[in-house]
Amino acid sequence: MAETENTGVEERPKAPVEFRSAEVADLDMDQRIVTVIVAPYEQPTPVMWKGEVWTEQFERTAWDSLKNMRADRVRANRAHDRKMTCGRAVKFRPSDPRGLISEIKMAKTLLGDETLELCRDNCLSVSAGFAALPSDQIINRSERSRRVKSAFLDHIGFVEDPAYPGAEVLEVRENEIIVPDEDMPGLPPMRSIDDWRNDPVFASVNNYFGK
Repeated sequence: MAETENTGVEERPKAPVEFRSAEVADLDMDQRIVTVIVAPYEQPTPVMWKGEVWTEQFERTAWDSLKNMRADRVRANRAHDRKMTCGRAVKFRPSDPRGLISEIKMAKTLLGDETLELCRDNCLSVSAGFAALPSDQIINRSERSRRVKSAFLDHIGFVEDPAYPGAEVLEVRENEIIVPDEDMPGLPPMRSIDDWRNDPVFASVNNYFGK
């Protein structure tokens, strides 16, 4: 039998993707990196599951599968909308006692900039989009409780309303803005305010609006 190559990519289980949210905790605006607690450990929380309110919690082993895999396959988006990608994971720390810690690199796009700023102003929470097989859960139907022993992380969402109070943004790091040198090759020189005032296009816009 041929030996199977370990590509470091976790296979997605045949289970529905669920969403669990938590709060933003802290920011560090240096490298466009947002550090978040994706899902806290051993924190019983009421959630909607299969149309009913259940108490759910993640065991400390829930994200062990992330220890030996590439982080950059996990994307980050807004409101669990795959069309609104704002960044990607660059590092996971599943052994942290607080929960699954992830560092997310924000894209240099309008949506990435907006998400970064909203995180800094503590306006967004973190939400895990995950899937778990029945064999990886402990279900108590009489108590409506659910313990997730192992889960597959599909994506990370930034949302307004958290489900888990312990899931939060810990830190944000953003690069400083560097003003290019006027003599740098390939870049046009920076224009003064007088240049803009004398620009015929700028003048025609002002005339149009009666300014």
